[in-house]
Amino acid sequence: MQHENSEPQPIELTREISDFHGVRFDATRVCLTGTYADELSLFRAKRSWSEILEDNFLLEKNYDYEFTYHCDTERLNFILNCEFVTSCGRYAFWRLTNNQAPEAQYLIETAHIPNAELRHDEFLSAPDLEPVCGTINPEESAVLNENSGSRSFLDVIVRLFRGR
Repeated sequence: MQHENSEPQPIELTREISDFHGVRFDATRVCLTGTYADELSLFRAKRSWSEILEDNFLLEKNYDYEFTYHCDTERLNFILNCEFVTSCGRYAFWRLTNNQAPEAQYLIETAHIPNAELRHDEFLSAPDLEPVCGTINPEESAVLNENSGSRSFLDVIVRLFRGR
């Protein structure tokens, strides 16, 4: 047996490891982004999102919001983007991302899951809407948090270290 070279060898990560499947939002682009493992889930989500936005917010497809989708070949994901174009669309986006329409938010988060008894656990464990990582710089985050009256955990830590 060879035990001469038994020390762990460091590896270099060239990209972030992320297996997140679900819906995130990008406040700077006013866009919802859904990441799915298969193309069927993407199209199921697209159809459901359209129905949810039309029924709950009276938005019109290709006028108030627009869909784009593509396949991420590196991570083998299918990505659905919904960009809100008009002021009515941006207001609906604000309501979805600021807990002003929790029923519609939950329906968007679970839109890709088939409505079946066997999938009950997936409905219960669907991740909540989260911001897309790295889209808001610290200055914008501080302004948004001051305007909304709440502070993020990171903002509180930074202010504690600065002595404010």
